[in-house]
Amino acid sequence: MVADGNKGVRRDMARAVRRLNILEYFILAAAAAMSLGGGALVALLLNELTGAPFRISWFVSSLLLFSVPGFFVFRRESRREPSRGTAGHPQDQTNG
Repeated sequence: MVADGNKGVRRDMARAVRRLNILEYFILAAAAAMSLGGGALVALLLNELTGAPFRISWFVSSLLLFSVPGFFVFRRESRREPSRGTAGHPQDQTNG
C-alpha cells in the first residue's frame, strides 16, 4: 500500500519538475530575446551618437546585456549552494 502511494507522489513530482524545466527554458529564451532587443537599441544609439558600427555594437552590447546579469546570478547561486549542502535548508527540516 505504501509503495503505491509513493509511486503516485513520485510521478507527480516528476511531472512538476518537467514543467518547471520547461518554464526555465522559456524564461531563458525571453531573457535572450530581451538582450537582443536591448542590444539593438544600444547599438542604434551608439551608431547615431558616435558613428560606431551597428553590427559590432549590437553583438557586443547584446552579449553584455545577457552575460553580465547572468554572471551575477550564477555567482549568487554558487555562494548559496555550499551553505545549503552543509547546514541544510530551514524548510527541509521538520520539527519533532
